[in-house]
Amino acid sequence: SWGVKIFAAPVAEGGFGLDLMTAGWVTAMASLGGAIISVLLGIISDRVFKGVRWQTITIASLVSAAFIFFIAQGAPILSISILGVRVGLFLLFIAMFFGGGLIQGAQTPLFNLPGDILGKEMGGTGAGIMDGWLYLGAAFAGFFLGGILDNYGLTQGLMLMAAVSVVSGLLAILIQR
Repeated sequence: SWGVKIFAAPVAEGGFGLDLMTAGWVTAMASLGGAIISVLLGIISDRVFKGVRWQTITIASLVSAAFIFFIAQGAPILSISILGVRVGLFLLFIAMFFGGGLIQGAQTPLFNLPGDILGKEMGGTGAGIMDGWLYLGAAFAGFFLGGILDNYGLTQGLMLMAAVSVVSGLLAILIQR
């Protein structure tokens, strides 16, 4: 995964210089965050925003961008200390949990939009089309992100991810559903 590549890459190449096991655990935090935060964002979308989805999507996308921007600061994160205790790796775990988790969690209310917009009769078709686009995007994301990482560096790849999260959050404002 892209996370292991970034976190295990040498510091001289813009990575974090972590061993593969630690890089794997840091990367896993995004999926763990997604598993937990998806449920929470679903509850927030239903109970706090009464089924209006765009607020949850916008908040999750913009907050995730902030965490990804933090991660994009690179290896110097690992040297952060509080009261003489090095907490950088812990902060990286937290940033991946929330940064990745909020990106994945934003999909929870997003996947309700086809039913909200198209109704019961066409909601399944709309969700299928949206899911198809998701997989099509995933099929090409590796090539695209790999090209960014190879040609521009690891930090720029993360900055691109943060920018995409911001754009997603702003687009949700336009949808207002």
